[in-house]
Amino acid sequence: ETTGAGDAFNGGFAAALAQGAAPLEAVRFGCATAAISVTRAGAAAAMPQLAEIEDLLARG
Repeated sequence: ETTGAGDAFNGGFAAALAQGAAPLEAVRFGCATAAISVTRAGAAAAMPQLAEIEDLLARG
């Protein structure tokens, strides 16, 4: 479900930038955050945990 996907991307992107990530790295983090969120129903309930995002990024 795509509800909240944009919010997930923006949140992930902003969080990565706040942690000092380069812009391109922050975009990848935001995309991973949104990618996970669309596999779940709802908006807030679909937001992934940090470990899930890091795992997806580690798998390439």
